[in-house]
Amino acid sequence: MRSLIAIFAVLLLAGCGGTPAPPPPPPTTTPEAAAPPAKTATDLMNVQGIDLLVHASDATAGQTQAPLFKVHAASVSMKENGVYDFEKGQATVYDRERREDDIVFDALRGRYEEDKSARLEGDVVGHAGPMTLKLTDVTWEKTEAEPRGLLYTNQTLQVENPTMALLAESMRIYPETKTVVLDGMSGSIDFVKRNSP
Repeated sequence: MRSLIAIFAVLLLAGCGGTPAPPPPPPTTTPEAAAPPAKTATDLMNVQGIDLLVHASDATAGQTQAPLFKVHAASVSMKENGVYDFEKGQATVYDRERREDDIVFDALRGRYEEDKSARLEGDVVGHAGPMTLKLTDVTWEKTEAEPRGLLYTNQTLQVENPTMALLAESMRIYPETKTVVLDGMSGSIDFVKRNSP
């Protein structure tokens, strides 16, 4: 009888168990559940909405001084020590006495070198008082000869205001003396302001 019970138990176990079930699959990760990738050194150097400023080198210690030049950019990335590339920038050259309009340029991109220069490129449009400038590029540079900076381009540009429409081969703007020099100029200037009918 014992052998009959043993056979019955073996048959019962065989009928219930069958082959063992496969192990469950490893858990899958979805993109949402995956950990974000670690930030690289380059990612850590990208900043949004920042102002890059240049102050006069003759600043008196402890005295607040207005900047000479500023670039406000939608995004900035550091390329090397003191050199920054920017996107969607607006550069402002400040009037020393703050009595006249500042000179403002908008551009798609550019490069800023700390306390030295900035180059703006791509659909550059500038405003200096009533004058509008349309350029391929423009560079602002601070030098010993021009400590308040010099704006220049060696590319063809358009200069417009209510009484003139000019093309020029190159341009220099000296903010210290408020002098604009245009080379290879052509176009029209209306010396007599006409009254509208």
